[in-house]
Amino acid sequence: MKQFLRTIGLFFVFVSVIGLFAVREEIPIVFSEPVDIYEDIPKDFDNIKAVDTEISMLLDRFVSEETVKKNDKGAITSTDYDYYYVLPVFTRDETYYAAVKVDSEDSATYKRIVDITWEYINGEREFVGSRTIDFQGGFVKMDDELYEYFEDWFRDEQYFENESDIDKYLLPLVLIPVNYERVRIMIYVFAGMIVFGVLFFILGVIPKKKSNTKAPGSSTIIINGANYPSSNLLDVNKYVEQGKTVKAIKELREITNLDLAAAKNIVDNWDAYWSGNAPTNTNSYDASFNASYETAGDIVNIKGVNYPKAKVSAINDMIQAGQVIPAIKEVREMTGLGLAEAKEIVDNWSSYWR
Repeated sequence: MKQFLRTIGLFFVFVSVIGLFAVREEIPIVFSEPVDIYEDIPKDFDNIKAVDTEISMLLDRFVSEETVKKNDKGAITSTDYDYYYVLPVFTRDETYYAAVKVDSEDSATYKRIVDITWEYINGEREFVGSRTIDFQGGFVKMDDELYEYFEDWFRDEQYFENESDIDKYLLPLVLIPVNYERVRIMIYVFAGMIVFGVLFFILGVIPKKKSNTKAPGSSTIIINGANYPSSNLLDVNKYVEQGKTVKAIKELREITNLDLAAAKNIVDNWDAYWSGNAPTNTNSYDASFNASYETAGDIVNIKGVNYPKAKVSAINDMIQAGQVIPAIKEVREMTGLGLAEAKEIVDNWSSYWR
């Protein structure tokens, strides 16, 4: 069970870490206050994470990115394309330029925004904004390769008169689409899985609490003159320690075949029996005598309990003399068995007395 808990715990943590790693760029975005890139943009662009705006101006597509998916056999199953467009970002005094990442399915719409923007720049339109794109996402840092393509577009287009303006006005940021609600749910789920995973793992490594069960005084317990392995009486001892007296009496009767009164008396004095300090002469019988004979193998096994022949020799004498009823009575008193079981033993005495 503990191994299972450790395995489940590690699995939860492993899956969650992979999941959180996959959305690592979106985490600071979905927990930030979104801004509109056309209103109240601070000069410190690094502090802008979440963006919720309507994109109305784009200059051009400066690079595309191809993602090829293959099956286990290496065959290409699909090819996805992402496009990156130049996005003007306005402050009160200046215009800066970042990038926006666009899925191939939306590329035609973004291309139309590009056309409208250039019509406005060339004086063919009086204003922009007749067509916009609702965008929810956030800024992440461009990698070096993407930024090189970004710079090359401005150089190729000779967009700035001075080369130094490229470093001044280009922002190494790309706006990526993010579904805030979906990503938040994913983060909460993965975080919860980590918590449960750690909990399961801890439960799997915590050592099992040592039982306070009192150890028996010896490997055998003497009850009513008969020896019983202490291992057979563990449940009886457990029930006694738990205060479940009725269950203890029932279990003891099933093991020893004692009657209710005798079993109750033993359970009431269980500590003495379990520790080996109980009276051993409950039936005018010396337990040490039993031990010496049992060691020598001179015993009679009745219903799984060993009795020394010295104890049952009187029964044997009665049977040999034809005194069946006294013999049955003696068997019942010695073993605690019922009438039918005692009679069966007497009727088949030759299989017991060897």
